[in-house]
Amino acid sequence: MPVRATPEPATLPTADDLARYMRIESTDAKDTEELEGAIDDATDEIMSQLLDFVDDAGNPTDLVPRRVRRAVLMQAARLYRRRASVSGYEGFNDIGVIRVPSNDEDIERLIDPYRAHEFA
Repeated sequence: MPVRATPEPATLPTADDLARYMRIESTDAKDTEELEGAIDDATDEIMSQLLDFVDDAGNPTDLVPRRVRRAVLMQAARLYRRRASVSGYEGFNDIGVIRVPSNDEDIERLIDPYRAHEFA
């Protein structure tokens, strides 16, 4: 079985990274505040599940695996877009209402190898 190389560690994303990821060309102060809030909330949510990447005070470490960085970006994008669907619905299509799912399986797969599992 071939040995996979360990991916280079990455820094946690910033609001500017999120804007690039979402292809947002320009932002005003309110948009920037929303982007920063989405990054902060996504970082808190993801990192609370990954105890290996937080210090004793609960703050995220400087470097994380690239998969974790991508998961934070994806979750932040979901949170940012969610402001347009406060009731949990994105819109309508031919077969009815398009609901925003409560979790994203791709994000779960990205962080699962690093998740702090509990055993009873």
